[in-house]
Amino acid sequence: MSNPIHLALLILGWALHGMLHSLLASHVCKNAVRNRFPTAFRDYRLSYNLLATLLLIPPLWRLIGSRQEEKKLVACYGEQYRKYQTLVPGLVPRPWRYISRQQAEEMLGMEPPLN
Repeated sequence: MSNPIHLALLILGWALHGMLHSLLASHVCKNAVRNRFPTAFRDYRLSYNLLATLLLIPPLWRLIGSRQEEKKLVACYGEQYRKYQTLVPGLVPRPWRYISRQQAEEMLGMEPPLN
């Protein structure tokens, strides 16, 4: 997949998370649960909070995991990777911020291919 597709999927995922969270907090949803399951409604708030917490685990895991991965890459590649970090975004891809093949080859100390 290309960077614009990754960005669109990331935006879509966060938008869906926000919409689901807002829907579950709405009075419409609360009233529907109260009417359909009157005896279980007293546990609605607890269930809502548990679900909201569970839905936050994947984005937090990704954020924490990406930070750990960045540390490993700096330890492995040192200054080359630090230079790369200054040129490209870390977690959220931005189509206008990228490096060319020539820049990548220069950072890696490679000879450009002969045409």
